[in-house]
Amino acid sequence: MRTSTIACLLLAVFLHPLTARAQTAAQITGLVTSDTGAPVPGVVVSIAGTDLSAVSASNGRYTIDNVPAGQHTVRASSLGYAAAELPVTVTAGTPTVLDIRLESEAIELAEI
Repeated sequence: MRTSTIACLLLAVFLHPLTARAQTAAQITGLVTSDTGAPVPGVVVSIAGTDLSAVSASNGRYTIDNVPAGQHTVRASSLGYAAAELPVTVTAGTPTVLDIRLESEAIELAEI
C-alpha cells in the first residue's frame, strides 16, 4: 500500500509541469495567401522572440504549437514576397486563427 502511494505521488509530481504548460500555452493556426488570394506554400511563419515556427504546407496552412499566452508578433517570410509582421493575442488553452496575406515583391537578380 505504501509503495502505491509513493508511486502516485511521484507520478503527480512528474505530470504537474506538463499540466501547467498545457494550461498556459495554445496553438496558432492559419492560412497564408498571396495578394491574389492563392495559397502560398513554403512560407516560414515564426513568433518573434521565440524559437517557435512553422512552414506553410502545399495548401498554405500552418500550425504553431505551444505558444505561450500573451501578446506576440507573428512574422511571415518567403522568397518573392514582402515579409509581414502581425500582432496576435494568444489565450491559454484556446486555438488562435491568424490568416496572413503576403504582397508580391519583385526581386532583382545581380548580373554576373
